[in-house]
Amino acid sequence: MEEKQIKELVAGIFVVLAAIGVTYMVINPGITYYCEDTNTVGMCFKLSDDSDGLHKRCYYNESAPTKYKYCRTGWQPYKEPDVTGNETDLPTYVDVKPFELEKNWSRVADAENYINQIKQDVKSEVEVVRITQKTFSNEIEVHWKVTIYKESKAMVNRCFENNVTLESVCETIELPVKTIVHSETLTSKLPEDATNEEIDATVTKHATEYISRWQPTLTVEIAR
Repeated sequence: MEEKQIKELVAGIFVVLAAIGVTYMVINPGITYYCEDTNTVGMCFKLSDDSDGLHKRCYYNESAPTKYKYCRTGWQPYKEPDVTGNETDLPTYVDVKPFELEKNWSRVADAENYINQIKQDVKSEVEVVRITQKTFSNEIEVHWKVTIYKESKAMVNRCFENNVTLESVCETIELPVKTIVHSETLTSKLPEDATNEEIDATVTKHATEYISRWQPTLTVEIAR
């Protein structure tokens, strides 16, 4: 009879729950979390506080505090003393500093050229933050957030344990990076009986118009 494998759940290891597999003992229950979306368990030294009340980012490496694992349904405390399953390689994302615009242009033409370069490859995301009923009114206010960002790649080193040889293996991998150029929360008004489809259509229309008009704020100092 094959002996059951038992290990300790340490930082950096994420386990997909399964009926058969390796059993990992939870040695740090206060920082061990579960993601329902991917059915995985792992250690998080810090969680993000998202606008929808969920904790979608798990910062799992104290030596690399900008790296995180993403969970669409939010990371929740894991209550069991152990976890059985198989180690998995969840995608790793990297936080980056906000995009900084150059300022104090001496010529309007230079500032305009700079703006055009920025807008060439930006992308955008739109999400509804909350919906509120206006007082003494038959309207609702839909608060939505638009994020304008640039996409790039970052090369990072990743190490993991080979399940067969139990040796540490390191490799350099390419990770997606989002650089936030601009983020803003705006409001659209609709009738209180608006359906979800009507809300989505209105927000999409207003966001598209906003993004097409958006320009970075730059300071231009005209020489006199």
